[in-house]
Amino acid sequence: MGYSLAFYKDKTGSGILTLSKFQRIVTIFAFLVVTGAFIFNALNHHSLWINGFFLILTFLACFYRESWYFSTKDQSITFSFGLAFWVKKNIIPIENINGIKVVKILQKSGKDKGEKIITTQLILTAGEKDAIIDSVKGRKTKNLELYATEIAKILGLELEKISI
Repeated sequence: MGYSLAFYKDKTGSGILTLSKFQRIVTIFAFLVVTGAFIFNALNHHSLWINGFFLILTFLACFYRESWYFSTKDQSITFSFGLAFWVKKNIIPIENINGIKVVKILQKSGKDKGEKIITTQLILTAGEKDAIIDSVKGRKTKNLELYATEIAKILGLELEKISI
């Protein structure tokens, strides 16, 4: 995943893991910058092919959607992603969920060979399949662990923590 996700709770107590408002603002800002460059090049009679490509790309990025909805009302998890109206949805009943886990991938580094967290992943297990809900690096590890704890409460499951 290119974006990191943020967790929110709605009025019904369901959880939503989706793109943060900050990510949306950054994407819109990038679109505005590329639009300015496109207009500047158009006014100065420069080639517009590359700028046009990036203009279309950043415009589409403004409409990118990715979210996990953990519904207590429907007793289901809905994963959706796509652009604007072209969104693919997968619905998983909560009864099909075997577990939820946070996996920390560690690496020994430095002279003292202390362990450093490289990547942390939030993984949902349904049947024989694992789905990586989110993967983060560095400082965002604590947030992901908090999100995982809240999601486990919503699903009524115990959170499993694994270090590799």
